Amino acid sequence: KYLGLNSTPGLGTGIDHMKKLGVNAVEFLPLFEFDDDPPGSYHWGYMTSLFFAPEASFASKPDGSQITELKTLINTMHRHGIAVIFDVVYNHTGAPNVFMGTDRKYFYRHDGSLNLLNFSGCGNDFKSENPMARRMILDSLEYWVREFHVDGFRFDLAELIDHETLMQIEHRLKAVKSDVILIAEPWSFRGSNKGNLRKTSWASWNDDFRNLVKGAASGHGSANDLYKVLTGSTEYWTASPWESVNYVESHDNYTLADHLSK
Repeated sequence: KYLGLNSTPGLGTGIDHMKKLGVNAVEFLPLFEFDDDPPGSYHWGYMTSLFFAPEASFASKPDGSQITELKTLINTMHRHGIAVIFDVVYNHTGAPNVFMGTDRKYFYRHDGSLNLLNFSGCGNDFKSENPMARRMILDSLEYWVREFHVDGFRFDLAELIDHETLMQIEHRLKAVKSDVILIAEPWSFRGSNKGNLRKTSWASWNDDFRNLVKGAASGHGSANDLYKVLTGSTEYWTASPWESVNYVESHDNYTLADHLSK
């Protein structure tokens, strides 16, 4: 819980362990209030229901203390030189589905017969291009930066957030925090937008790096292709190596050890 991690400095665990590893930033899985019904169900927090509220179940008591406890944790991590990044989910919503109850047609994308689109895989793609939907996302992000001093965000299935909203996110947040960290998971079941974010402040998860490094570790692929991703994928889709977030495993894929042990 929030205070559990906050209590670890001096114990050799948690934050102390991160510092020993040389960690300078931590990305939390979604911390917005999320759908956990029925009790015991778990989906890593990716069924966000409220864009402005910290998840209550991570607090010592779900009585509003989640606000002060999360702020306390973030302040502690900052004192220890660790930046805090939130994984945020704006491409779909969970229960209680307040947007669905407010205006299903306005806040969600539909086909010609008003059936909800499902390129998120979660059954209700958020219509970020509509002005009030976009405003909800922008206001939420600014709130977390101003009130909780969050250092940056990783956007789940960012391909489903329209390009204009992504550009407004960059403009809005950099005006509040010039060094804000913006990371896109640049795909969905609809496609990829990696090339569309070139020459912006956005960085993107690099699945080319992930796949080629795993291939090389398994004895496949070419040294030339590996070189291209090791140098920032500028021959593929970035304008600068800074636009690429190189990784080999994440919370929803096999670990590198899994692949190597097949």
